[in-house]
Amino acid sequence: MSLEFIKKERISIVPDVSLFAKLGNANYTVSEAISELIDNSIDAREDTVNINIKILKNKVIVEDNGKGMNKEEAINSVILGKSSKKTGDLGYFGMGLKTACMSLGKKFIVQTKKKGSTEKYCINFDIEEWEKNNKWDQQINILKQYNVNDSGTKIYITKLKFNQHKNLIESLLIHLSERFGVFISNKEVKIKVNNKEVKPLEVKLVDNSKQNFVITLNNGKKITGWTGILEKGSQEKSGFNLYKYNRLIRAHEKLGYHYHPSKMWITGEIHLDPLPVTHNKREFINNDPLFADFFNKFKNILKKVIEESQNKNKEEKIKDLPQQVKETFKNNLLEALNNFDEIKEFSFPSNQQSKKDDDGEEFNKERRETTNNPTKNNENNNINKNKDRTPKKFSQNKDKFITINSEKYKFEFEWTNLDDDKKSKESFLDPSTKTIMIFLNKKYKLLDILNVDLLYMIFYIAEGIIEVFLRESGQTNDKLVYLRDGVIKKLAEVYSEDITLKIKEKDENEIEAYNHLMSTKNKEEMLLTKNEKLCLSMRLEKGMTLQEIGNHLKITRERVRQIINKSLLKIEGKKYIKSQELKELKTEEKNIIKDITNIYGTSTEKIYNLKTQELEIETKRIIEDTANAYGISVENIMGKSREKKYVLPRHIAIYRIKKELDISFSEIGKMFKRDHTTMISAFKKIDTLLDEQYKKCNEEH
Repeated sequence: MSLEFIKKERISIVPDVSLFAKLGNANYTVSEAISELIDNSIDAREDTVNINIKILKNKVIVEDNGKGMNKEEAINSVILGKSSKKTGDLGYFGMGLKTACMSLGKKFIVQTKKKGSTEKYCINFDIEEWEKNNKWDQQINILKQYNVNDSGTKIYITKLKFNQHKNLIESLLIHLSERFGVFISNKEVKIKVNNKEVKPLEVKLVDNSKQNFVITLNNGKKITGWTGILEKGSQEKSGFNLYKYNRLIRAHEKLGYHYHPSKMWITGEIHLDPLPVTHNKREFINNDPLFADFFNKFKNILKKVIEESQNKNKEEKIKDLPQQVKETFKNNLLEALNNFDEIKEFSFPSNQQSKKDDDGEEFNKERRETTNNPTKNNENNNINKNKDRTPKKFSQNKDKFITINSEKYKFEFEWTNLDDDKKSKESFLDPSTKTIMIFLNKKYKLLDILNVDLLYMIFYIAEGIIEVFLRESGQTNDKLVYLRDGVIKKLAEVYSEDITLKIKEKDENEIEAYNHLMSTKNKEEMLLTKNEKLCLSMRLEKGMTLQEIGNHLKITRERVRQIINKSLLKIEGKKYIKSQELKELKTEEKNIIKDITNIYGTSTEKIYNLKTQELEIETKRIIEDTANAYGISVENIMGKSREKKYVLPRHIAIYRIKKELDISFSEIGKMFKRDHTTMISAFKKIDTLLDEQYKKCNEEH
């Protein structure tokens, strides 16, 4: 069945006037919107263009000294989708200025002047008036008699739609430095935000890791860039910055790979000038054939930089143990080996059984005297000089040797690059230096997924030593896993014994602290704060856990631990200063106190009382001054009335006391019979009012 047209009509598809308001819902951040306006300023550059941005309380100003616009260009700037930009310009979609302005505020004014002209053009756009008029036309104002050499564009945005948080300027500076860093580095643009200059971010790379590349697409166009390895890995800062015409489109893009900690060192820049972007310049159109062509040729470059990042990750993971931890580990492992009976059969050949008994006794006998064995005494370290300490089952003077075939050997371990990435380590015995060497492989494949910690080292070092035992005694590796696990189990017992001893020492310290705390005399003399006494009391008298104390006092478990440790240090005398002991004070303080004592003929305690009295007098003066200034009484300021005429003077008095006398909020709260948080709130309100007044004065001048 065919359709027969009886009439044809032309219809209007002019957009509804509400479209302009809807443009403001493009979900731009403040930084992204201002970046769109900067794009236009950069397009208008003839030499270095200066761009000044002002973020004020009620308006945003973006001003440049570029070449400006003539009448036609000014009109086109407010027409949706209309652009007179050429290829290579950043703002070639004809949407940025309108979208950016409407996302920042409901009203904007564009003032522009072309170099060589005496006319300035001004377009005033108010979305509320626009929708009220319901017409697709706009008035342009022409101002005459301007200097022919002046040029540039200035945009005012008012009726702002965003909240100005305290970190707005700082975050904007960072965003602009990243987005326009190439232009700034090339001295094509200078940008200031509230008189603070935007500087390009410096990317710190591993030496010689930067590799430039050029990719030629099938259509003959070129894509350039570089890859590198970050000196300091970061999930947030790793990835590639993707540019079009030197303008950042995507920051830290994980292009062609999924993020993994082993890839947090990857960085680079890729200038994708031939590839198309979306109209809001937020991303490239990755289903475009040109993008597919580029990515297929980029894969080999990506593969190499991922491998370099993984190697860097291994190096960072493979940090040698701190010296003290390393020595403790070596001593404990040797003790575990010497106390594991099934290892001893490899220590001595069968024809030297008698020596085995002697050395076995020497091996495991608890040492009380080391002077009888000077050789061993030289090899021992970490001697515990604390005479009151309860001795361990085995002496702290651990033997730094292992016996194989009646010969004594030390052992050492280090990280190195082995050729085979399937090998975790190599171990061998060096008779010339009497040392068992274990080389842990940096290239071991499992390091991509394993964390290198002490447990990892224990596992493979113990295994390496057992391999040497078996090899030197002509045994196969059938018992390797069994013996390795047995040594590790023994090692765990040694570490457990150390921990038990430390806990015992800690308990003894706490018992001493408890006795000290309970002493009436000590209670009077001890310089513990209220919180320190409370935490110690809960811990020692009531037996509460750190978490329970934290929950009760509404502080973290870690903070409780810090308070208790500090208290114990004071009790031990390491930070314990009695108020009467002038000899413990700094020399300068001691001399000052002596001088004052001579003048006033009074004691140190009375001097502190004088200081307190002085603060009380000054506090009273500030409150009276404030009351007189506002024509109210001191009682009104100190009272609880919430009337506005009393609240503001009260807040001002609190602000002045804090600023002029530097008294804690808790102490001020006691004066006003209020909580310290109320004092903080009052202080902040006045601080904010003064800050706003300061900004207002700057705007007027």
